[in-house]
Amino acid sequence: MQNSTKLIKVGAATAAIAAVGVAGLATAPAASAAPKVVSKSFTSKTPKIAAVGDKSVAKGKKVTIKAAGRTTIKGLKIVSTTIKVKKTGKKYGWAVKGVKSYNVGVGRWTVRTDVKFVDPKTKKVKSVHLTNRFSVKTKVSAAAKISASRAGVWAKVAKCESGGNWKISTGNGYYGGLQFSASTWRAYGGGKYASTANRATKEQQITIAEKVVRGQGPGAWPHCGRKAGLTRI
Repeated sequence: MQNSTKLIKVGAATAAIAAVGVAGLATAPAASAAPKVVSKSFTSKTPKIAAVGDKSVAKGKKVTIKAAGRTTIKGLKIVSTTIKVKKTGKKYGWAVKGVKSYNVGVGRWTVRTDVKFVDPKTKKVKSVHLTNRFSVKTKVSAAAKISASRAGVWAKVAKCESGGNWKISTGNGYYGGLQFSASTWRAYGGGKYASTANRATKEQQITIAEKVVRGQGPGAWPHCGRKAGLTRI
């Protein structure tokens, strides 16, 4: 059987062979963490190896690329699954090869996954492999993507609504610097940050406010939004 040596880009394959836990953080859920050798293949009698996909990690953290194989092809026994990893563009050899896992930081990487298996007819050990590129990027929060000028507009809205007090809760049914009702806060996803807006950070309140503007328009703050020059973006 001829091995696959085609170099593919991320996204050309289906399932991730190594969706992974981030070193130092909670392990990824089992559904996405376990690498797979899936049932369909280069031919009907060999395992298919899926590509390693792009990852996003917290600043300074690393991703553990894991190699492990299983198959649903009846009678096909996986002998071993290993990886080789190097920085994409590096000219001289692999940084590491023939290992089960490897920690990589931010950057562009090339990984080769080798799977050895027993041919169910000949009982001989054969192998297939796949090489692909993937990237590890630093996560950028939604709040970090808000421009300084846009943040300035929200500061003006907050100044008008609450005197610029992002922690305010006066008992009037509205909370935080932008005076969210509890129902609006929850409806636009604020519950993932805090039960009410005043318990969330300024950046989190602005993140939810942007969702409200996209959904309702600047009229959600009819007086203060107009006064601050708030627009839909």
